[in-house]
Amino acid sequence: MKKETIVISINKKNIKFDILKINNKDRGKLRMIFRLWFRLSNLLRNFGSRGVNIPEGLTESLFCLEMGSVRVIKSYGTKGSFDTIDLKTNKRQQIKASSSYGPTTFGPSSFWDPDELYWMDFFRNGKIDGTFDIYKIPDKYVYKSSVNKEERLSDQQAQKRRPRIGFKKVIIDENKLEPIKKNCQI
Repeated sequence: MKKETIVISINKKNIKFDILKINNKDRGKLRMIFRLWFRLSNLLRNFGSRGVNIPEGLTESLFCLEMGSVRVIKSYGTKGSFDTIDLKTNKRQQIKASSSYGPTTFGPSSFWDPDELYWMDFFRNGKIDGTFDIYKIPDKYVYKSSVNKEERLSDQQAQKRRPRIGFKKVIIDENKLEPIKKNCQI
């Protein structure tokens, strides 16, 4: 992994970013992080606790390895919260991941360029086995998704709330979306 500071043009504005470039040499460390996370979650469940959410540093780094993007550590002079950038297109990407059928949350300032939302499924076929699928989620399915009986994701974001959506059921299954990458190995 290599830390860099870069400046890229987005919407005719030069923006500075601190980034991490992840490479295949990092895969062994990512496997170790995965195993430690998995073990900690299982130990906590033995004590009647909820498992730990899968760490974003792990999921976003794995996404970068699979898709060729870079992780954003810090951005200067731009609003919103996004996770990675595709340096070939300068598109800002939002990465969500799940290791259960539970809901995924969005921050009130979550942001991504149009149709640059991705969901990583680490609970393939109802189990965690060190593999994952990557889905590209069209915006039309996200913003129209109901987070409760009366509100959509965009309604709650406008109220500065953290909307929660069950991605697998509400977005993937209901819209019959297929992964853009299947059976990726950690």
